[in-house]
Amino acid sequence: MRSVNILNGVSCVALSLISALAAAQSEPAGGGLDEIVVTARKRAESIQDVPVSVTAVGQAAIERNFIARIEDLQQLTPNVTLEPVSISTSSLAPFIRGIGNRAQEPVQDPAIAISVDGVYLATIVGSALDVFDVEQIEVLRGPQGTLQGRNSPGGAINITTRRPGDELGMRLEASYGSDDTYSVKAAIDGPLIPDVLGAKLAVMTSQSDGYVHDLTTGEDLTGQDTVAARVGFLWTPNDSVNLYLTADYMKDLRTT
Repeated sequence: MRSVNILNGVSCVALSLISALAAAQSEPAGGGLDEIVVTARKRAESIQDVPVSVTAVGQAAIERNFIARIEDLQQLTPNVTLEPVSISTSSLAPFIRGIGNRAQEPVQDPAIAISVDGVYLATIVGSALDVFDVEQIEVLRGPQGTLQGRNSPGGAINITTRRPGDELGMRLEASYGSDDTYSVKAAIDGPLIPDVLGAKLAVMTSQSDGYVHDLTTGEDLTGQDTVAARVGFLWTPNDSVNLYLTADYMKDLRTT
């Protein structure tokens, strides 16, 4: 068994506008529609003001539709296909309007740009993220190379993770399914220095035997065995400074 270590990215955002939660949704006034704020153009805007074909799925929609992993998002996004790569279930092969690729070589730019908290992932390896710690996901259709990443002729997927809260909070989630599939996820967040410094920690583990059985070797293929963690620090010393530092780690224990 071979281990693959993946460090997805570290982001440090010092602008309060960019670091504002992309998932923030204001309460409707007078019975109107909810205002959905997105960062499709690298700044916080109402989705109705963005001249881009974009689908934004927030935390409420993720929980309501039982979205557990990013590939489950294709249920809510037309013209989008999200599937793990068969030889590496920690890698995502996104296709938008039929454009995409499954290449995992670092030298080949993905046709769909994937970003986590503004950090562009240069390869699809490690991009099949668990959405347990995710606040909002934006799917942008059409060429997005100007703002979202190198080339990205098919579109972009922007992922915004949860920010630390003002009060101590904890979450725990566990599930079990067919093919001996199970997952355990836990998170804790809260203030280290009230109104100045907040922190969070999320850990996740998932295992599955897979649904393909090799009669020759007796092995179960297309399975999953991963552990992941994400840590974040939010520093707000005053109203003009809003800095967020985050790092995530994933370890894939399977070769198939």
